[in-house]
Amino acid sequence: MLSTQETTLQNASYLNVRDVVQRRNDAMAMTIDRGVGLQNSVSTMCALEYLHSEGVPHQIAQRVLSQPTRRRSLI
Repeated sequence: MLSTQETTLQNASYLNVRDVVQRRNDAMAMTIDRGVGLQNSVSTMCALEYLHSEGVPHQIAQRVLSQPTRRRSLI
């Protein structure tokens, strides 16, 4: 059985991992928003190149640029 201190440290580590994942998702959402803005103002190819350069997976970049109805809504 874990001591109270070990349990607290274990839970703290778990929360930190969740925070990192959330920050990465927030960062990717902002990157995708910028890519959609580029698509609207410049071109789809420019937006695609930007998203790839920022590490957005190809399948996600392709979906958000070619199927606007499948984009997640803003909250």
